[in-house]
Amino acid sequence: MKGVKIMTKLFISHSWENKPVARKLTEDLGRSHEVWIDHVELHGGDPLLLEIQRAIENCDSLILLWSAPAKASRNVRIEWESAIMIEKTLIPCRLDDAELELFLKRLLWIDFRDSYDTGLSKLRDSLGQPAYPQHPPKETTKPRDDVRALITRISTGQGKVGYHLGQNQVTEAQAIQSALDKEIERALAEEEEDPYIFALAGYHYKNAYMIENWDAIQAGEAPPSKLLEKAEGYFHRALAIEPNDPSAWNGIGNVLLFRRDLDAAEFFIKKAIEMEPRYAAAKHDLLLIERLRKQREVEL
Repeated sequence: MKGVKIMTKLFISHSWENKPVARKLTEDLGRSHEVWIDHVELHGGDPLLLEIQRAIENCDSLILLWSAPAKASRNVRIEWESAIMIEKTLIPCRLDDAELELFLKRLLWIDFRDSYDTGLSKLRDSLGQPAYPQHPPKETTKPRDDVRALITRISTGQGKVGYHLGQNQVTEAQAIQSALDKEIERALAEEEEDPYIFALAGYHYKNAYMIENWDAIQAGEAPPSKLLEKAEGYFHRALAIEPNDPSAWNGIGNVLLFRRDLDAAEFFIKKAIEMEPRYAAAKHDLLLIERLRKQREVEL
């Protein structure tokens, strides 16, 4: 169509289970577009996250192959959230009946469920077009006064937990953390889709992980734990609703830092600082990443 800009660089985000569809889509779109897909571009020894981030930054559109496995995939989530953060065109393509995340529901999505060929035709038509929301975003309603007071108590309590841990006062931190358990449960029950509460829940379980594994952490170890998985899940739920929440981006960076995935942690923490340049805690985390890198160099 005359006057319509055709996107030339595409990134296909997919789960391992959907790789056959991703490969077929790469072949079909590769005749008229430059398509990036991990099995084609990555080579042994490449730093995976950095290569993927570069590919997303260089693409014009990210095609998200959405399915139950994709919804459960941490890597897929990181890819589409990164695309949102750097304002790339995002085109969800539904392969099955897995429910879309709240943010994705606002976008024009392509239906591949009944027919690949029909979906491909619609996808080709949509490339180069902005992914306009199907419906205007709902206005954010302010929480009730009692919920606001609850949020304030949780936030203040978490600050005290952090202070006591910083002073190596684990017993005091544990006492406050235990008191916050019911507060977090109540907040999640009162406001089912509040991104700020999801972020607070993420930090709650991150703090629980630190308290439970304090001695190991001080010894430079980071034991695997369901608490970290739970924390990361809540941070991602926060970003799925509000992609511009610096505390949630930094929270994911914290989780990755505990896992010693330093490159990935740096990416998320830097994104938090880009959104909030005065974010002191995030800047402190960046310094910690540099110390850990130097420590690795010495050990090598």
